[in-house]
Amino acid sequence: MIVAPDSIPSLDILTGLLGRFGITLKGAPAFPVSFQGIIDHLVAQQAPLEPVNALIAHINRSASLFGPADRERGTAHEWPNTTRDPARCVSRELFWARRQAFITKQTKIVSLGSCFAIELAKWLQNHGYNYLVTEPNLIPDTLVHASSARWGTIFNAPAFTQVVSWALGYEQPPLVCYPVGLQIRDPFREDVTYTPEEAKNIGEIWRAHLECTRAALLSAEVVVLTVGLNEVFQYLPSGHYLHRTPWGMNPAVWDARILTVDENYTFIRTGIERLRAYNQNVKFILSVSPVPLGRTFRRDVHVTTATSHSKAVLRVALENLCRDLPDVHYMSSFETVMYPGQLITAWEPDERHVDTEIVDKVMLLFEQQFCSLDDALNSSHKLINRPEQIHNPYFLVEHAAYSYALAQCAERGVLEPSATLDLIDRVSYNMATDTFSNDSYMAARSLS
Repeated sequence: MIVAPDSIPSLDILTGLLGRFGITLKGAPAFPVSFQGIIDHLVAQQAPLEPVNALIAHINRSASLFGPADRERGTAHEWPNTTRDPARCVSRELFWARRQAFITKQTKIVSLGSCFAIELAKWLQNHGYNYLVTEPNLIPDTLVHASSARWGTIFNAPAFTQVVSWALGYEQPPLVCYPVGLQIRDPFREDVTYTPEEAKNIGEIWRAHLECTRAALLSAEVVVLTVGLNEVFQYLPSGHYLHRTPWGMNPAVWDARILTVDENYTFIRTGIERLRAYNQNVKFILSVSPVPLGRTFRRDVHVTTATSHSKAVLRVALENLCRDLPDVHYMSSFETVMYPGQLITAWEPDERHVDTEIVDKVMLLFEQQFCSLDDALNSSHKLINRPEQIHNPYFLVEHAAYSYALAQCAERGVLEPSATLDLIDRVSYNMATDTFSNDSYMAARSLS
């Protein structure tokens, strides 16, 4: 029997559907029956309200999946395809779907994580954000700091939790160091080395560092955490995890481990909850570093396969954290780098570290997804490079587009006018090719 797509053709199918919601059918409607007919029949039967509402919610949700795009940013749900829509291409697409604007230029931001987190820290400081630094750790030959305190690069989830736990007094850090050539290294602070005299006073050095770490974490309004790998080294005497690869360290005191999704989830959640016990309003932005593993300790797979596994495990752990915890959000820096399109150079010549051009795109994503509307709108002109701006009246057109979109949103009662940002995403192609007509574009792309 061929029936309309919004109809149920038989009693067996209807009974099976209603059974999923705990609804028992009393008498059968005439078949085929529309969804509205089913609801009317159940209302007439005085079926319990809660399961009927659950059924209605299910029907509405399923119908919306392939129905009209939602107002906020409908284009985010369909992969850019220039053969169908020349105004969209992967290189100019910013990978966000829903704005959570809670950052301004005054918001106190702390970041920590893998080497890609250093690129984010540099960008925030260079672009006027209130990046909190409580312990100097200047990058050589620059005026910016690698992180908010001198905790070094933090590659893995347990290292993040240890930074929080040690600073807030949940645990005590193991005060150990070991010589490597002429250096004395700290296995729990990446790239931190000591002179022989400093090594004798490692306790005092750590106490001062933990005070700075605590000050940063307790003052933070937003913490940006980037994790990079799930191959870790556990320090057996205390059960903690090294923050760096144990080059030159006695192999008897550490063990190589591959963390699961659940272990990564638990470590990060523990760190978040411990910090929120002291700083209850802090928000988190989580991301996966796109930088591949420099090497793997696994002997059964190639380093690229180990990298893929590592990123996948971390990505799922972060997805679950964002689902389960309030004010924890995901930023798709990993996806931005891994899907650069044809117009952007993603990698430096070493084919491992991220090029500044793609870092800029990641941070445009950051601004549009998380920053105040004014900051996000002001950032959008960077989607077009400088030579193209010279040949296009970009700023005039930009503000015309925003004004139009903002008015359309207000007219429709859309309180969060994120669609204005999507307009600029889609106008970029026209701007770059000198084919943009404000009137014709607005007529064709009016928000409906």
